[in-house]
Amino acid sequence: MKMLRLALPLLLLTATPAFAQQAATPPGNWDQLDAAQRELLLQPVRDRWNLADAEQRQKMLDHARRWRDMPPEERARARVGVKRFDRLSPEQQAQMRVLFAKTRDMKPEDRREAFALFHAMRDMNAEQREALRARWTRMTPEQREAWMREHAPRRGKHGDRKGPPPRH
Repeated sequence: MKMLRLALPLLLLTATPAFAQQAATPPGNWDQLDAAQRELLLQPVRDRWNLADAEQRQKMLDHARRWRDMPPEERARARVGVKRFDRLSPEQQAQMRVLFAKTRDMKPEDRREAFALFHAMRDMNAEQREALRARWTRMTPEQREAWMREHAPRRGKHGDRKGPPPRH
């Protein structure tokens, strides 16, 4: 027991630099990472790549190219969107995946309309949704634009759309 009491402070002294090194703030720049840190970060991507089929690998490359070519402001909006998506319930995430798949190839103004209608209709019953669809088809472009200004989800102070509260 006496030996343990003498050895414990020595163990703590020798272990402290390792604990301090692990708790230190990671470098802010990729070039400042050491080889082990880079490998640790890249391993999940390597694993996904190795398990992917040819189509999935092509999608991964396309995504990386789009991200590389994206202006910084657009990257920031994308990060906000990912955070917002993560706050949605699993059911809402499934709805959004369907909506994104259906609107992926639309022109921006058509996509904006689709998202606004989706957000307006998601809390309506079937009868209310059908009434809005019928009214929408009768609207002029000017009336639709006025409806969009009134009903489209609003952006918050950080560019984030006001949406459901975060899940806990």
